[in-house]
Amino acid sequence: MAKLLIDHHANINIRGDDGGTCLHFAAATGDEEVLSFLLSHSADLEIWNIYHRTPLAEAVIAGKADSAQLLIERGAEVQVEVHSKETLLHLTVNSNDIAMAEFLLRHGAHVNAQTISLHTPLHLAASHRRIPIAKVLLKMV
Repeated sequence: MAKLLIDHHANINIRGDDGGTCLHFAAATGDEEVLSFLLSHSADLEIWNIYHRTPLAEAVIAGKADSAQLLIERGAEVQVEVHSKETLLHLTVNSNDIAMAEFLLRHGAHVNAQTISLHTPLHLAASHRRIPIAKVLLKMV
């Protein structure tokens, strides 16, 4: 379907009702074939939906590390702020996704990034008693 749209000169960055693009959807569902296709046709890596999320944020929230890896390799910003200055690392702590937190840290996520409430990812981990993810973060402080 994506190829058909491209062949007929459709806008690859057209937005749906939630402001998301095909790239947001492919990232969130982990459809790497469509993701690669869209990226090879200049899909916007940093476009936000109405939730202030980039395609990389959608991949991270969905726990799709392979999609996230592909987006980062193509230049997606790891240290993007999504809401109230929360970073992708804050989101992984909120969802208690240790593997994704380690992945983001390996790709340059800032462990000391603060929200508008001055909370770091470690503050969130401690306040929610998420000890395993807190240990991962402490290794990086």
